[in-house]
Amino acid sequence: MTKISEIAWSQKSDNSDALVFSFHGTTMIEISQHLTQLCDNALIAEEHRLEANQKEILC
Repeated sequence: MTKISEIAWSQKSDNSDALVFSFHGTTMIEISQHLTQLCDNALIAEEHRLEANQKEILC
């Protein structure tokens, strides 16, 4: 179990505010948003890589 998982389990709550607790000054919502941005950037980079490969093949 990771440190974040351990904290998440120890902070477990019955209400929706459980996602807002802080981990080193960063809320879980902010962490989720950063992960989403990283995934989006990875997908965009993959699209650019595929386009570059297609252009190279067609030349």
